[in-house]
Amino acid sequence: WSITRGAEPGANTWNGWKKVSAPPKWVTASAGVGHALAINEKGELYAWGRNSHGQLGDGTATSRNIPTKIGSAVNWKLVDAGRDHSLAVKNNGELYAWGKNNNGVLGDGTRDDRNTPTRIGTSSDWVQVSTAGSNLYGHSLAVNTKGELYAWGKNDYGQLGVSDDTTTELSPTRVGTAADWARAVAGNQYSLAVNTSGELYAWGRNNYGQLGDGTTINRNTPTKIGSAANWSRIQAGFSHSLALNTKGELYAWGYNSYGQLGNGENKNHSSPQKIGADADWVRIDAEGWRSSALKSSGELYTWGSNSSGQLGDGTNTNRNTPTKVGTADDWSEAYAGAYHSAAINGKGELYTWGNSSNGKLGDGSTANRSRPVKIAHP
Repeated sequence: WSITRGAEPGANTWNGWKKVSAPPKWVTASAGVGHALAINEKGELYAWGRNSHGQLGDGTATSRNIPTKIGSAVNWKLVDAGRDHSLAVKNNGELYAWGKNNNGVLGDGTRDDRNTPTRIGTSSDWVQVSTAGSNLYGHSLAVNTKGELYAWGKNDYGQLGVSDDTTTELSPTRVGTAADWARAVAGNQYSLAVNTSGELYAWGRNNYGQLGDGTTINRNTPTKIGSAANWSRIQAGFSHSLALNTKGELYAWGYNSYGQLGNGENKNHSSPQKIGADADWVRIDAEGWRSSALKSSGELYTWGSNSSGQLGDGTNTNRNTPTKVGTADDWSEAYAGAYHSAAINGKGELYTWGNSSNGKLGDGSTANRSRPVKIAHP
């Protein structure tokens, strides 16, 4: 509610109440390399940041430093921001893509860039999608309601999982015959996936042990990692991986020069390493050379590279153990971009921090922020 003054000159008395609608709550977001995406509770899609290849989807190549509404649709459900491209799924299960497409990462059967959301195929049963935000060429993964896994884009290290190390797929191609996949994520030239039994699989590039199979050997088909069958969440960064099990325990492996594994050292590991003794982790994300995770208490922790303040702890100091961001304990979602971060709290408010080149923080400026900054809803 707000108070209005009288209309006559010199008046200083109340003459009524005016109802002011609260802005819609943000429900999900994604931070890529140079841009970000978010969906509000109305199902509206917003984008901001670098737009050199139409990755914002507003029909232009103009970068935006505040959230900009994309189209008129009000049924968006999921988004994932890549390097110079974007993927999204609507409530009806339709898959859309836009942005840079030189190696078929959009999945529309061409190599043509798109500057507005373009529907991919005719299927309307997609439930989860992921695209690599770190690789110049990129690949994408998606799971449908049948539990089938599909991949497309660049395949130079076998990251598509279709047994061919060189063929680029321009449209979604089924990976194997399994129909029990629960979730898949695309890293930098490698992939991770968990099935409904809680088993973890990995394939693609493995030069830093990011697949987690105890070797540095590349794999071109899904390879089971360990014997555990209680994995629940997975995330992939540039060359490191994170996973949660059903106990709420956090594990990490792969490249670790910036401390992005969170185990207190900077040594690479080719198999899952338990991070700390806590068993109350509920959400994870990884991108670039850093990681983030949420606890059941609503506290947000980050670690790894911090060159642009992307850890959000008020410094530019790298961290090799999980470090709490501020004092808030009401975070519900957190998203790691390559050099910037985003998070949504229990009130549906969106915050960003880190590198702001091309306006990718969405706060109307291009100034880097080392602490979370609230982003106004347009």
